[in-house]
Amino acid sequence: MLNNIQLTCVLVVFNGFSSSLGQTLPDETLYRDNACYGSNTYSYFAANCSTNHAIAVSKVKGGAKPYTTGCPPVINGTDNISFADCCVYSPGDCIEEFPGALKTYHDGCSGEQACKFGTGAIRYRFVNCQEPLVNNSFNSYMELDYYCINKTTIGSTCTSVSMTTSGKALYLWNNGYPNTSSADCICSIEVNSSTAQISVTAMRIEHFGNSSIRFLDGVYDAKEITLFSNVSTITNTFTSTSNYLLMKYIKGQINDTARYWLRFKGE
Repeated sequence: MLNNIQLTCVLVVFNGFSSSLGQTLPDETLYRDNACYGSNTYSYFAANCSTNHAIAVSKVKGGAKPYTTGCPPVINGTDNISFADCCVYSPGDCIEEFPGALKTYHDGCSGEQACKFGTGAIRYRFVNCQEPLVNNSFNSYMELDYYCINKTTIGSTCTSVSMTTSGKALYLWNNGYPNTSSADCICSIEVNSSTAQISVTAMRIEHFGNSSIRFLDGVYDAKEITLFSNVSTITNTFTSTSNYLLMKYIKGQINDTARYWLRFKGE
């Protein structure tokens, strides 16, 4: 069923189809870039989106090659290797997510059209891999998964904007994202069907201080939902019980700031 959703910080209107949300975005295209660990031209991620699109970092993974591949443990400038053989996942590799590395790549890439970022800052020791590995259980390459979000579907708090989409979610980030903001503008999100709900997905939330993002769910006898925690992995935070949400960024102290990027979908 097609639902019309109105988001008012100013006015934003869009049509959204129901979908299940989680740590992936089923109606967006997932992109992947690989890089080897070391100091070679292969040792840099180069995430790129088309014009007027913004990078949304999804996952960072580290992989380790079996010793039998012959790949060097660290890729140096003089190494003559095959990128496909040594820097990209193959069956038999040991690969794990690096949730602790997400902030590094959020800071360098999130919200940008393109970014280039080295792997040298991130090392990870595997604990469940079959030996022997080429690098004593350390990662020898990394994967960066990301989405390219069309900026025509992204609203900015405290900014006068009007937009319409059909069949896509609406995104909202703080004024000035990826920079932090302390602005406390109020936004409302409403689905035109009284039986519909709104799913809210955190693309990224980072609080500096004791701030929070507060929602009132419903017009009458509203239920309060507050997001205090930082979120670095794309996460479905909650689904409303009504067709109306009122959102406000709340500062705990006068100098508190935050950066946040949220996704709304009518169900």
